[in-house]
Order: sequence, then structure tokens, then C-alpha cells
Amino acid sequence: MRWSVEILNVVGDEELLMQILDRVDYKLQPLNDQGFRGSVLHHQKYDNFEAANQVHDDSKNLAGMIRRFSEVDGTKLGIQFGSVRQHNPDGSTDRHNLAEVHIALGAISMAATATVTQNPAISEEEHQRLAEEAAARAEEQRRIAIVRRAVASLQQPGVLEVIKLMKIPEPTVTELGHIVDLVKHASGGNLDNYTSKKQLKRFNHSINSPTVFGLGARHAVLKTDPPAEPMSLEEARAFAHSVGSAWLKEFEKEA
Repeated sequence: MRWSVEILNVVGDEELLMQILDRVDYKLQPLNDQGFRGSVLHHQKYDNFEAANQVHDDSKNLAGMIRRFSEVDGTKLGIQFGSVRQHNPDGSTDRHNLAEVHIALGAISMAATATVTQNPAISEEEHQRLAEEAAARAEEQRRIAIVRRAVASLQQPGVLEVIKLMKIPEPTVTELGHIVDLVKHASGGNLDNYTSKKQLKRFNHSINSPTVFGLGARHAVLKTDPPAEPMSLEEARAFAHSVGSAWLKEFEKEA
């Protein structure tokens, strides 16, 4: 190991954050040197870095991406990095104090819930046990989904953009179009896994048409005729969200 960066603080669910970092190949190592006793973060790419500022910049970028995921997803996660460490062959380290405070905070996510219908044929104790087991399974699935969404957002920037757009309470047709455009771009221009070509054409024709959406349409002038069966705003929103949700669910599946 040639370089690492000190971890000064973790905010939120530390175990969850460590799972996320591990999935994108960041590894924790214990360190007790020069008055610092704790953990440092290392990535294999650091072995090819020539200067401490490269590690510093990477950790700053990593913290920023975690912050954006935390804010958009609503999962409370954060990390604060310290100085960069250069590891010497004799086991000692040189401390490069380039640190800034990088800490990511987000809203606390809702706990997972599960419902177990009361069966009169079983005791109250058995019902309680089944309810607790169902809640534990739901919580585990929630945590797995968060890890997979976070990993996807760290590896593919479009994920966060789609999540953010889908959380807009009253989206414009342009914002709905952005959801579909981002998914289409990430899917190599092919949306066959998420919708039919007919529905996609109807959606695009509708949101582009000033005849359908007036000045709110994506285009002020449309040379083609208006769609024969235009989508309403509610239909357009449902369509865009169905495409976005189906695409995001792909990242929550087991790899």
C-alpha cells in the first residue's frame, strides 16, 4: 500500500457506508502511527498515484458523491477525511496535511416496515415472532437496496439525476423528458426493456407539442401534426416514472 487517507468521522450508519465503500473497492486498514490511531481508506488505484494531492482530490470527490447520494436518496450517510498518508517500506508513514473537512449529511431515512396479518389459529406470541421476523427481512432488504443504489450512483452519475428528477413534486414536461432521456442514454439508446416504441413515441410527441402543453412544451414550434392521442400531464408523469423506476430497480437486483 503506497497511499491512504485518514478517516476522521463517519455520520449515520457506519456499517452501511462501509458496505458501500467496499463494493466500489475502497478498503479500510487500521493505522497507529504519529499520534493517529484509527482507520485509513485505501484503493488499489492509489498505488499508481505519484503525489498526495491525487489521493486528496479522490477522497474529496468520493465524499462529494456520498453527500449527493445522501441528499437525494434521503439516507443519512456521511464521512470526514483527514490527512493523506504515504506508506514507507519500513512500515512508517509520512503525513501530508492537505485535509479539508469533507462531510456528507442527508435526511434520516424511514425505517422499513412489514405487515403480518393476525391469524386467529396462532397465539399472540407466535404472531409477534412472525411479525418481528418479517420486519427484520424487510429491514435487510431495505439496506441491501440502499447499498446497491449508492454503488450505482457512485459508478454512474445518471442514477442520482434520475432519482432527483423523480422526487420533484410537480415536474414539468421538460423534467419528465429528462428522466426518459437519461435512462435512454444510459441504456445505449434502447428502451425496449422498459417500454414499447409506440408508447415512447406517444410520450415524446406529446411533451414536445405546444398544441398539447402550450408554452410548457419542450418545443415552441413543432412542424409535425399533434399526436392523435396525446398524453395528459398525469399520463406523461406516470410514463416517465415507470421508465425511471424500472431502470433504477435494475441496480437493486443481485449482481
